[in-house]
Amino acid sequence: MAGIPDLIPSIPQTQALTSKTFSRPPLDASLSLPEILDWHAEHSKEHRLFVFAQDNGEIRNILWPEAVRAIHTGARIVRKVMGWKPGMKDVPTVAILAASDSLSYLTFAMSVLRAGYTVFPISPRNSPAAVAHLLNKVGVGHIFIGHEQSLVDLAHESLKLLASQYPEASRPDTSPIPLFEDLYLDREDSSDIPFERRGLYGVVVYMHSSGSTNFPKPIPWTNRRMIEFAISPYFGERDLTDMLFSWHAVPMYHGMGLIQAAWAAASGIVGSVFEPKSPAQMPTPQSHFEAAVATNCDLIFCVPAVVEAWARKPDYVKWLATRTGVLFGGGPLSKEVGDYLTSQGVGVYLGYGLTEGGVPNPLLPAKAEKEWEYFTIAKNTTAEMVPQGDGVYEFVIVANTYNYPTVINTKIGGVDAYATSDLFIPHPHKPGYWRIYGRSDDQIMHSTGEKTNPGPLEAILNQDPHVHSSVIFGRGQFQAGVIIEPKPEYKFDPSDQAKLAEFRNKIWPTVQRMNEFAPQHSRLFKEMITVSKPSKPFQYTVKNTPRRAFIINEYAEEIKELYDAVADSTQSTIPPPTEWELMATIDFVRQVVTKVLNQGIQDDEDIFQRGCDSLQATWIRNSLLRALHDSADIDTRHLVDNFVYDYPTVASMGSFIYALATGTTGDSPVSTERRVAVMNAMVEKYTASGFPAYNGATSSRGDTVLVTGTTGALGTYLLAELVANDAVSRVYAVNRSSSSSSLDMKGRQEKALLERGLKASDILSSKKVTLLEADLSIPGFGIPKELYEEMKSSVTHIIHNAWPVDFNLALSSFEKSIRGVKNLVDFSLTSPRFPPPTLIFTSSIGVFQNTECISSDSLPEKPIPPEVAVRSGYTESKWVSEEILLRASRETPLRSIIVRVGQLCGGLNGAWNTSEWFPALVQSAPVCECFPGDERIVDWIPLQLAARALIDFRESYGPEASTVTHLVHPRPTSWSSLSKVIASELGVELVPYAAWLARLEQAGKVGEANQSNDAEVEAMRDIPALRLLPFFRSVSTHAKGSITGLGIRQLDSEVSRRLSKTLADPDVPQLGEKDVKGWLEYWRGVGFLSA
Repeated sequence: MAGIPDLIPSIPQTQALTSKTFSRPPLDASLSLPEILDWHAEHSKEHRLFVFAQDNGEIRNILWPEAVRAIHTGARIVRKVMGWKPGMKDVPTVAILAASDSLSYLTFAMSVLRAGYTVFPISPRNSPAAVAHLLNKVGVGHIFIGHEQSLVDLAHESLKLLASQYPEASRPDTSPIPLFEDLYLDREDSSDIPFERRGLYGVVVYMHSSGSTNFPKPIPWTNRRMIEFAISPYFGERDLTDMLFSWHAVPMYHGMGLIQAAWAAASGIVGSVFEPKSPAQMPTPQSHFEAAVATNCDLIFCVPAVVEAWARKPDYVKWLATRTGVLFGGGPLSKEVGDYLTSQGVGVYLGYGLTEGGVPNPLLPAKAEKEWEYFTIAKNTTAEMVPQGDGVYEFVIVANTYNYPTVINTKIGGVDAYATSDLFIPHPHKPGYWRIYGRSDDQIMHSTGEKTNPGPLEAILNQDPHVHSSVIFGRGQFQAGVIIEPKPEYKFDPSDQAKLAEFRNKIWPTVQRMNEFAPQHSRLFKEMITVSKPSKPFQYTVKNTPRRAFIINEYAEEIKELYDAVADSTQSTIPPPTEWELMATIDFVRQVVTKVLNQGIQDDEDIFQRGCDSLQATWIRNSLLRALHDSADIDTRHLVDNFVYDYPTVASMGSFIYALATGTTGDSPVSTERRVAVMNAMVEKYTASGFPAYNGATSSRGDTVLVTGTTGALGTYLLAELVANDAVSRVYAVNRSSSSSSLDMKGRQEKALLERGLKASDILSSKKVTLLEADLSIPGFGIPKELYEEMKSSVTHIIHNAWPVDFNLALSSFEKSIRGVKNLVDFSLTSPRFPPPTLIFTSSIGVFQNTECISSDSLPEKPIPPEVAVRSGYTESKWVSEEILLRASRETPLRSIIVRVGQLCGGLNGAWNTSEWFPALVQSAPVCECFPGDERIVDWIPLQLAARALIDFRESYGPEASTVTHLVHPRPTSWSSLSKVIASELGVELVPYAAWLARLEQAGKVGEANQSNDAEVEAMRDIPALRLLPFFRSVSTHAKGSITGLGIRQLDSEVSRRLSKTLADPDVPQLGEKDVKGWLEYWRGVGFLSA
């Protein structure tokens, strides 16, 4: 870097001009980026770094000190894994091959830097061959891999190729990437992590070029280069400090993702992200918009595909017009979309950046321009525009003290420079303004921001014996297509669809071979292949290569027609069902999904967790809609959104398509009849072959209880009560393994107990307790055989409390849980104990969905017909499980107790999930300035009381082989006794339910009244009850004639009082003022209610 000083000269003071929370750090490269992060922990303690909306509607802010502590925690993990030693030379490079949530990914990438290693984010969209090439090229020492099976498989295949194709390369070790809990919830002190800084020109980051080139190339970033990236906002024309950027759709493994950390450290921008989860939430246009609205983002930073999807939604556009604007990057935005958005008052800004050359345009300009596609060159960049003819110029970045390109491939006036291959056109009237024209190297930029380099892919296609030459296209489009020039003996007129289909099939093996080589976003689908017309043969250069630009321009109309046809429908080689029966429809959907994903998948598996991307989701959608249109004569044009995201399993998608094909709804008699048939079939599947013969003879001494689901709300109290019960000598606490947490079983259990206000240390130190991770759906539970036999020989009672709660899934998605019930039945009946272990199953009062056929005033503690439970897969699965237990108890000595659990309310510390309906109702009161009064009763039961009753049930022995009971409060209280306390505490009036509902609805209409979509969105965010309006309206309808509060039908509970001494106690406390104040205190403590 001859002539360039080590330290960066002073920069314009354009950032942090008015912020009271962000302190501007030294930005002359005297501190490296990791040191600046540590600096902010002391100097910007009250400044936000991340913001996200939680599932319960609450907003979570991550301030700099918390983030830096997490970075230090991650650094400690990295050093432990890597065997860090002070003073190490030539430290290894640490690669990240993951698709983690943005917050966790960016935090961990910074952790690697803070640990003193070089970090190498590798795109998980690369092929195994490309990943192997990158690992070899850089000499990676360790890979942190995402937890998803598709990423584990990608790493495995990549390492196999590394060993076979690069035998001289050392094999890197691997570890699972830490999750949010590992980084942010770890209690171990990580403050003492001495930092060993490498020199200004030491490589600290590797990024790589597009995976659609022959092979991606690693690009090194030094300490100084990171600071050069960081100062880019200072050469913009706005103060970005405190501005909330939407990062929801920014791929953090991409350069544009990693640079966010540098911008945040230098200028104090704040990033809004999705709530950390594993697997990470896949951003869709809808989920991205909802998350951006929920956190009140100022600027949307995304790829063009997101902008184009939002532009089709008028309400989205109205909201965008109230924001600073949209900053798009990574690819070209449709001019029609950009023009439309600016005409609606939306600020549209281009974020033009290069991994090799930095960010050469101002971030952001002083104001939004109508000619949004034109921009100037920022003052930290020295530009040379090299004429290419026809008014087109290649943009060359000349090195200077603020921006020294990472890659140097030319010189201008004797000075190092980087020729970008980007072609610009000047503004016809405004000197200094430019717009992007294209690429000199023919690289295709898609609307997703991903790139396809056609050359290597065309070379593969051209090897086919039927192909003379090929031209791949797709600039500005979602996916790539190809025009094939057949060899003379195979030429035909492509207007003949039969011959076109035949030709596609002939070359398909070669296309499949090309797809194996290509990155996922560059792969070709059969329907995107067309051929040249005899009337428009390809033209060639003197080198006998196709004249790409000429051919694409010549076939512009045909290309447009091809994309239009694919957008409307997709031809499939899989015949649709001859009759749209439910099972036939699911089978059809399964075939389509299998074909598109090119892998088998279970009906209840989430296709996105198996690697399905947005392109494949679109193809699945179009294939299914084409079949509906052609076979069932259904008009599908109203289905604008991609329903694949809403129904991500074969089962749920099949049910949705079946409903469309038959024109039925969940409430129609036909739909109920079919669902009942599926429910009965599921029962038959697990009972038709009978049950194990019981031969137990050994008598029992003391109670040994197998309890499931002890990390849930009720389960934590079950565990606590079992430990405290002197008659119980041993407890096996069984839970599913968790892919969303890297805490071990003990850590997960401890966290759950503490959250519910229970003494975790006393409970977990008890010699009674054995914590297990098991899969009940597998015979033997997936645990060591010795342990399984030990449990079988000692367990006297089973309390099966674990069950997934998701009201969106179909019954088939719960089959794994239903199989677990059957396996517990078998476990009991093969016990050597006499009598066999009693099986207590926690069902739900939710099975009472359609009670019109029940003539009694209250709902009986008896078996019910399946029609009553039809509504969602959750309630149907509970009914199926009840029926399996009832049959088992009729046919064998098994004693089962089916407990339909009623409304549970807060525990000892008042903890009551804020996402439920009653907390939402309470939270609405201050806004509506009222709370509903009601003189009828409520039978809600606190968690600790419910747990004691369930444990009592195990001691019940009666003449019945099975018992059905309802777990509700034995001494109901009046709604008014609770509502008066709430009204007093919140300072609001009590009104009839209908009056409260009217005020809630009015609050939801505030945006409409003010002609402001933003106001309406704000209301939805501030009042979670608005999201449950359909539920609250249905309550109003059902309330007439009911004797329980808010129209919830009364449940019989005579059997439960008979079986439980806890519930039979005439002095059991009613819910009252103390309970209500405990709930309110908890909700205030978590920020759900104002203090």
